[in-house]
Parts: sequence; C-alpha cells; structure tokens
Amino acid sequence: MIRVLQSDRALLAKKELEIHDLEAQMAVIAERLSVLRSEKLEIKNRLDSYTYSALPNEITAEIFLQFLPPYPVAPPMLGPRSPILLTKICRQWREVALTTPMLWRAITLPGV
Repeated sequence: MIRVLQSDRALLAKKELEIHDLEAQMAVIAERLSVLRSEKLEIKNRLDSYTYSALPNEITAEIFLQFLPPYPVAPPMLGPRSPILLTKICRQWREVALTTPMLWRAITLPGV
C-alpha cells in the first residue's frame, strides 16, 4: 500500500512538472502572439494610411466626366463605356459617380 502511495506521489510530481512546463510554453506562445498582433496592427494602420482616395471627390468627378464620350455621343446605359462601370469599382467611386449629375445627363437607354 505504501509503495502504491509513493508511486502515485511520484506520478503526481511528474505530472505537476509537465503542467509547469506546458504553462511556461504557453506563456512564451502568448507573448509571441501579442507581438504578432502588435505587428499586424502596425502594418494594417500603415496600409490604411495608403488610400487611393488621395484625390478630393471634386477632382475624381472631373476625371469621371472625361470618361464619357465627347458630345453629342451619349454613353450607353450598360457596358464598358457606361458610367455604371464607375460605380462598381469601390464604395468611394460609387458615391462620387452617383453624386455627379453630369455623368447621367445623356445616357442611351436600351431599346429607346
């Protein structure tokens, strides 16, 4: 009986050491994870600062107007020369295109 207790105590001591080792490894991993999260946030912030929206909306709208065919040719409602194409690039371009009435002044409607 005493031998069984001693054997159990030795096993428990061994398992406690294993737990201690695992906790130490987890602490190292947690520290590395914290460093990686910090690096990720730094990179994300840097990427966010490089936006393609450096131009004011007014200038972007003027560029969009140059996209239209010259007067009196009207742009098509659909297709590669349609102002609708500009609305599909990104949210900012959609907002600019939809708030630029000159883009929509003379669209050729299909079947008309």
